[in-house]
Amino acid sequence: MTTDVLDREDFLDSHRALAVCAREFDRLAEDVAKRVADLEDEAKGWKADVRRSPGRCIIQIGPVALTLSWLRTRAETVSQGRLLVVEWHGSVGANGQQEYVNGVPTVAVTQTAKVVRETVFLPDASDEKSWTWRREGKNTRKAYRSADLAKTCVSSINGTLRESSSRRASAKDAKRPRIKSAN
Repeated sequence: MTTDVLDREDFLDSHRALAVCAREFDRLAEDVAKRVADLEDEAKGWKADVRRSPGRCIIQIGPVALTLSWLRTRAETVSQGRLLVVEWHGSVGANGQQEYVNGVPTVAVTQTAKVVRETVFLPDASDEKSWTWRREGKNTRKAYRSADLAKTCVSSINGTLRESSSRRASAKDAKRPRIKSAN
């Protein structure tokens, strides 16, 4: 093993890396939330709803959603953790519409969201300044800074929004009655 690999492994297994990872996740989530706000469109009913908790971020905008989750293992080391980025079509969670009485839902949620795209990223760093996210799997060469990954995620969800919009327009056109010409 080279010194670089050892430095990376030592850092990612350290307690310092836990704090750095939390800051990087927060930077990523904040940047995604700011960028998604630029996609809002009142005419189409697209308003960004951002819900955050430690290690989690759910962003619903119109008919699509994006979730960011930091998945940890029992070992509590960053090197064993994964960043899960999932794009959804449909509403994720109840969006505040679900009501509970004594912890029991009063109305069953009938619609579920469908996964459009799921990507897993691994942290890669030998210190805070070198922090990047690498896609898990065969194509692990491309590294993303948190701001670059946020830009990529929002670009992707924007494409999903556009696809959803064009699908809805096509469905509406198909339902309209056709007027036959008298020829």
